Amino acid sequence: MQVDDIPDEALVVRGDPLEFNNAQRSVRRHHKDSGVFGLSAFTLPNASTSAIVERVRELELDLWGDSVRVVTAGALRAAGFPVHADGLPHALIMLNQGLKSTDWAVLEPLFGPSRPALIGGE
Repeated sequence: MQVDDIPDEALVVRGDPLEFNNAQRSVRRHHKDSGVFGLSAFTLPNASTSAIVERVRELELDLWGDSVRVVTAGALRAAGFPVHADGLPHALIMLNQGLKSTDWAVLEPLFGPSRPALIGGE
């Protein structure tokens, strides 16, 4: 799946608390491992938040907490942050040169409020 294959309406989920320092570490780790600047998140086309959380847990991936925050791929793209699937449900919110405070000031408010990472309920 390429960047543009994730539909605009697809939900993008990231564990909460969504903190700048944790996000920076994620971006640095991905850059060290792959040479790509991207913030870890999870997405599945045509899936609810609970379905994404369920798939993440089935695969024993790290959700980073008991709550999540959600945004659409389209909202991220409209703000200048492409979303790249790199092995669904894992995805990267792409950045040009690491995560700067100016990026964070735009990116963090795009995510909705924190909500419990529940399976079977929204």
